[in-house]
Amino acid sequence: MADKRRGDPGPLAGLDGAAEIGMAETMLKARLTPLQLMVLACRYAPSKLRCECRADCCSGWRTNPTWRTAIADVAGEAVYHALPAREHVDQRYVAAVLLREYGAQKIALTDVGASLGMPLGTCTNRKRKILGWLLRPKALPEVKREDGTISQPAQAQGIEVSAFALAEEVLRGGGFIE
Repeated sequence: MADKRRGDPGPLAGLDGAAEIGMAETMLKARLTPLQLMVLACRYAPSKLRCECRADCCSGWRTNPTWRTAIADVAGEAVYHALPAREHVDQRYVAAVLLREYGAQKIALTDVGASLGMPLGTCTNRKRKILGWLLRPKALPEVKREDGTISQPAQAQGIEVSAFALAEEVLRGGGFIE
């Protein structure tokens, strides 16, 4: 996540690296919400880990359980926060949007949507809302019609954007990055 780390030897490795990772994690957990931590795990945790099981069916890699849990948890939050309550939303579609955004997977969202009975327009609209909730670079003000009614409620800065900014502030303040 960091652009430039302070101190030697550079990358976090060995016992000293494990201790530094623990200190940084403690600092982040003290200031960030669980949702912000999950979003950062989706973006920055490795999606795959080396596997040494040597089973015939093994490719040498396995899905990182922390990353996979973060994807599932953020999908659940996105259903609640990013999409209107009046719509029935299948969490599998939301998870597919997140896997496409955060994973190296090429997922055809229209195929996922079609398998769930969603029209193309609905797929596109929901993807836009989910990614807006996550990645909106700045807050958007409320939009009112001429008669004074609200046509679009105010929208906060994206969850990932605000989480990254706060994490960067915490790590800079703790001396981990310049």
